[in-house]
Amino acid sequence: MMRWRIVIIGILALLFAVTVFLLVHRRREHIAAIAARRSCQNDRWLIQSAKDQLAAELDMTNGTQITSQQLMPYLPAVWKTNWVTPGNCPAGGAFALGPIGVYPRCSVHGEIE
Repeated sequence: MMRWRIVIIGILALLFAVTVFLLVHRRREHIAAIAARRSCQNDRWLIQSAKDQLAAELDMTNGTQITSQQLMPYLPAVWKTNWVTPGNCPAGGAFALGPIGVYPRCSVHGEIE
């Protein structure tokens, strides 16, 4: 009888450990997804800021198409060495710059919130 109690307690402990592991793993994935979304949003704001500066400097009107090469002087230095046209989202998506007057889009996260 004592052996069965030990076996049952062992099985319960194993189930508890597996449950805790799965909960922690899912939480970590959720946190990583939130971080990627926020980083993507920050990147899109940087792109929008660069577009605004470009438009102001060159007197561009809404609807004017732009290229990533035109934006390069207005982006942070780290982007100039690491950015591949049209840009990459941390979650694996791609940025679409869009014309002046339109917010940049991400293929994963959509428009700026």
